[in-house]
Amino acid sequence: MAWGRLGLPDRVRFLLAVLVFLGPGLVTAKQRRLEKRVVLFLITTGVTIWMYWDVFSSASIPLILLAIPGAVINGFCEEALWRGLYIKVFPKDWLSGLLFPSIGFALWHIAPQLVFPSEGGIFPFVLSTLFLGLSYGWIAYRTESARWTAISHSLSAVIAVGGYFPLVLYRLFGWW
Repeated sequence: MAWGRLGLPDRVRFLLAVLVFLGPGLVTAKQRRLEKRVVLFLITTGVTIWMYWDVFSSASIPLILLAIPGAVINGFCEEALWRGLYIKVFPKDWLSGLLFPSIGFALWHIAPQLVFPSEGGIFPFVLSTLFLGLSYGWIAYRTESARWTAISHSLSAVIAVGGYFPLVLYRLFGWW
């Protein structure tokens, strides 16, 4: 049966296709640590795809291409600051290496919300970044690296920012 006949939204079909494609490799993987990283990577990235797919899919290719460098640089820099630095300085202290940076990461996201508030409001957005920060922090803390979180953060930022990039430009330049 084709996914289209199930009447599922495009983003659900996309996530199902990713899971079907990657699922067998996850189940049979011998390296459990890699499996956990990949699963959490898929969950955090999948949630972003779920949330922003409608806006992203309606954005033009040139605007998405324009958003990629900024989103990737932002994702890697934020992960270096909020995950990489703390797990290197506090490798055995989960409170200082995981919890405090996650709270800082969430509070860090208040500033852009003051300029461009999300539809749901500032508090729900910042709360969602706290949980995202905790999941990213857990991956970084367990793997002692911010590599996976930087990749996921960058991909998520391309999807989220790529869709909203035109709106940001319009509002910044007074076109909206």
